[in-house]
Amino acid sequence: MKQRRSRVPIRIPVRVLSHGFAGDRSDAGICTDINEDGRVELELEAVLDMTNSVELEFIQNHQIIFHREARFFYRCGQRYGAYLL
Repeated sequence: MKQRRSRVPIRIPVRVLSHGFAGDRSDAGICTDINEDGRVELELEAVLDMTNSVELEFIQNHQIIFHREARFFYRCGQRYGAYLL
């Protein structure tokens, strides 16, 4: 059985840039944890289309410190799980 990778709890602002058929949009949220496999959990007030491709911009001191494409793999209320590409 595959062992679940350890999660690292964090609280860092993130901007989710969605690209879909209805156009592009930008939503702010918080990244609440990350693991060594490149999976992250996000808290967002927005309801996003799970099929859209997204870009995550992690922000520190009003500057982008990390920018990566990602795909969602679950949504539970205001929490989204994504994996970095």
